[in-house]
Amino acid sequence: MFQLYKKRNFNALINDTFVFLKEDGKNFFGTYFKVIGGLLLIITVLTFVVMRVFFENMFNGFGSPEAQQMLTTYFDENAVLFVVGGLIAAFTLIAISLITMSFPVIYLSLLEHVEKPTAQMIFARLKAKSGKIIVFALASLITFLPIAAVLGGVSVFLFITIIGIPVALALWAALTCWVFLTFYNTLNDEGFFTAMGSGYRMLFQNFWAHMGSTAIFYVLSFVVQMALTLAMSLLSELFFVAADTSNLENSSIVGVIVFIISMLINYIFSNVLIIAHGMIYYSCKEDNEHKTLYYEIDQIGSDSE
Repeated sequence: MFQLYKKRNFNALINDTFVFLKEDGKNFFGTYFKVIGGLLLIITVLTFVVMRVFFENMFNGFGSPEAQQMLTTYFDENAVLFVVGGLIAAFTLIAISLITMSFPVIYLSLLEHVEKPTAQMIFARLKAKSGKIIVFALASLITFLPIAAVLGGVSVFLFITIIGIPVALALWAALTCWVFLTFYNTLNDEGFFTAMGSGYRMLFQNFWAHMGSTAIFYVLSFVVQMALTLAMSLLSELFFVAADTSNLENSSIVGVIVFIISMLINYIFSNVLIIAHGMIYYSCKEDNEHKTLYYEIDQIGSDSE
């Protein structure tokens, strides 16, 4: 079983994230897709319908002066359908995002007690923690969001100079680390503002290692996602350039596939980033509470019996 409670330096924080993915990645992502599978199906269907309608109307009127009017009329006549579909899509995407953020935290907390957490265990814990997840999301709007807005304004000036780019990256990495550590503490039964203070203290327990590992995963995630997104975009362009009225269905299918793959890539790397912060969280817990030492003492006592 993967060792959660362990003191970690900068190298160990990065290395243990990849060790976890190597040892538990199959079960982790398999369980993750079981949990969000239904929501992904809803998004897939809605995206296909919208893109199918869009391409059919676009190509049916392509090149004619009435093309814009045709699209406008179609949307006007089906306004209720598009509003309802948009609300369903927005709600589904929010649900997937909240589950994606919560899943690694819950999975790691279950890993303390079981070797292979299951989808049923995750669903039960998500249901039990749903109130805390919602409170965290709402409370973040009045705490972390204003901080991020100010940091965004500062970053604009920092990006003007080359030397300011790593400074901006370090600031964003520190804020991200603080947010995720707050979330870990929140889901592990602390009130939001108490968790916010705990997360802040954890961040500065080993600031350079915690901020640095976050920045490294930011950069890795950005590079890989950009490369994959670019490849998907080029593939999409090839199909769209070749599109005509005889292969609209294929174009719609390709568009949906590109959208879903891009979304999955983003969610997968979000999981990896949050797992990396799990290494920080459990390292801080070990440093503060010496969980491993107490466990070994308990094991000695049980062996003697």
